Amino acid sequence: MADGVYVREKSGHIVDTNTALCALSGYTRAELVRMHVRELYVLPETEIQRLLDVSNGAFQVRGEWQLKCKDNQRLPVEVSSGFIGSDRIIAVIHDLRKRTASGTRLHSAERLFALMESEINDVLFSLSVESEEQYRFKFANSAFYRATGLKPHEVVGQPVQAVIPEPSLAQVLKHYRQAIREKRVIHWDETSEYSTGIKHGEVVVMPVFNSQGACTELVGRVHDITERKQHELALERQRNLYAMLSQTNQAIVRLHNRDDLFLAVCHTAVRYGRLQFAAISLLDPQSQQLRLAVKYGADADYLQFAQIFAKPSDVRGRGPAGEAVLTGRHVVCNDFLNDPRTQPWHELARRCGIRASAAFPIRLSGQIIGILSLYASTPDFFTEDMLPTLSEMAGDVSFALDNYAHRADRARLARERDQVFARVADGFLAVNRDWNLTYVNAAAGRIFGSDYAALLGKQLWNVMPREIGDRLRQAFQISMRQQQPAALEVYFDPWKKWYAVNAYPSQDGLTMYFRNITDRKHAEEQERIHRGEIDRISQRLFEVQESERRNLARELHDEIGQSLSLINMKLQEADTLTTEAALKQLLKEASATVIELDGQIGQISLNLHPSVLDDLGLSAAFQWCLRTRLGSDGHKVHLDVEPEISRFSDNVERAVFRVFQESVTNALKYAAATQINVRLVRAEGGKLLLSVSDNGCGFDVAAALQNARNGKSLGLLGMQERARILGGEVAIHSDPGHGTSVQFIVPGQERPIAK
Repeated sequence: MADGVYVREKSGHIVDTNTALCALSGYTRAELVRMHVRELYVLPETEIQRLLDVSNGAFQVRGEWQLKCKDNQRLPVEVSSGFIGSDRIIAVIHDLRKRTASGTRLHSAERLFALMESEINDVLFSLSVESEEQYRFKFANSAFYRATGLKPHEVVGQPVQAVIPEPSLAQVLKHYRQAIREKRVIHWDETSEYSTGIKHGEVVVMPVFNSQGACTELVGRVHDITERKQHELALERQRNLYAMLSQTNQAIVRLHNRDDLFLAVCHTAVRYGRLQFAAISLLDPQSQQLRLAVKYGADADYLQFAQIFAKPSDVRGRGPAGEAVLTGRHVVCNDFLNDPRTQPWHELARRCGIRASAAFPIRLSGQIIGILSLYASTPDFFTEDMLPTLSEMAGDVSFALDNYAHRADRARLARERDQVFARVADGFLAVNRDWNLTYVNAAAGRIFGSDYAALLGKQLWNVMPREIGDRLRQAFQISMRQQQPAALEVYFDPWKKWYAVNAYPSQDGLTMYFRNITDRKHAEEQERIHRGEIDRISQRLFEVQESERRNLARELHDEIGQSLSLINMKLQEADTLTTEAALKQLLKEASATVIELDGQIGQISLNLHPSVLDDLGLSAAFQWCLRTRLGSDGHKVHLDVEPEISRFSDNVERAVFRVFQESVTNALKYAAATQINVRLVRAEGGKLLLSVSDNGCGFDVAAALQNARNGKSLGLLGMQERARILGGEVAIHSDPGHGTSVQFIVPGQERPIAK
């Protein structure tokens, strides 16, 4: 008979059971559920307490007792129990009536796994304990194989050393020994690299003991936190980039020799950049070898064995560091173990756990003298958004080296430093955690109306003008408290100037950059005014264009049309004055030509400016266009105009009609559309919405707009310009082979009612 299993609360009340326990005890499942465990056993109160006690968390034998059956029989059983989850206990009841050598041992781990696997989706496994250092996999669920990419035959029956990779193996074995030694559940976070990638997990291991007190199994669960860890690491890297740059700048101000600066930079990069290690190597001009100057971090000894050159003819000169020297630009390798450029160092890098690297040139007087090398233990570590900050840090180191090399010329170096800060911002200040100024450049002194040297040691808030002090105080205090950069724009009323203020916090204080943006603000205002003038001119041009079209249409209709009618009358009169057949035929043909020409001029007049738009509005103008301009293609257009839609200002109606004309013509002429849907409605906020969509061949919108800017086709630009002038917007969506959609939205300014 199989072993009985039940799950109970900490209080002792049973909440679930298996059929084997029902068969063993004679109770039904309904009778067992909610029964207290003391009702199942013949035990004194002291033994009941022992049965309930699972305080050490380990799954182990609790004792040999008598099971009280429903028919009052007493059965000898062995009871083992342990926690499942945080508030439930699972117990396994082994019938001792058929005691054998193996029957006295409780084989309950598989049952525990069956229950756990049905309730959770995490990685589950069990290990047989063969000795203090030898553990062998007995079981692993499907989640284990999905996470690791391993096959069952590569896991089950294999020792732990053959399954779990270094460097996490040493940590795993340590925790296994701890769980057995302390007889309790052990928790830890683990990071391992498999063929499926780097995995992060929360691991729980529980020891299982037999009746003799020997640990025979380890039962484990791993909750995958890889996605959360990656997200946390990305945010942390981004947050620490500014701190890294700020710390580097403070080190440049604080330190006065090269070696100390190099060590501080490497230390800052590892501490704030979460790198494996960092190093600075200097270029030997004779051998072109990069020789290690300073290193910091775990496995930094790698660089003492990895010979790196800056010669393309040498395979050891084609890696990131060598390429950075040769090109003068930063070089990134985000897959170190598979990149052919790093092949000479693959084996050494594998042993040291290197998965990504980046190299940044360091210069002295403009010449490359060395490389700042950064190494990470995860692939794809160096993202694009990190590189500008890291390059700036290397540039700051180069700037500091220039300062060290010309220490004798302190005055000139001070001016150069001020010029550099002036290029970054108009003013540069640094304060300690008590808000006392520790550095002020000359530009900052000018901003605050004082000699910069006289400001040192003063409280920032006593220097800052009151008009902006409160706002900056709040922003800076939040920046310090959250260790996050701050950026804002402020107006200095006494000097009538605008400044962009950037603050970068560190553990020691805050650095601030003040950039004068008054000219930019004035330029933006002038641009706004200029744009308004352009809009008014463009609007006037459209109005003049429409006026000229209207006048030309009227001239064609009234003057030339009347003249053609008069000519036709004269031709008909001449026909009555002759009897010669040939002449009559010529007069008849001439009259027909005049009539045809009169019709064509009338159509041209309507095309230039359809009078129906002025007289009856957009709906009638749309219908006229479909009826007279599209001919047999008119049936392809489905027109949906909001009933009794209002009349709008001339500018609005002309713009909407021209966009309608352009969109429908393009759909038929260029897109070979067979179905066009046109919709005109009042939209939210009193706006007017024209929507034209088709099932044509579509086009590349970006390419078409570029052609329009090059003067090849102005239709799309005309739509955009009309929308902008009226304070509206146009949205054009199209993909080759998937049709086109045009949405033209403008303020629905209604036409004033004529008095």
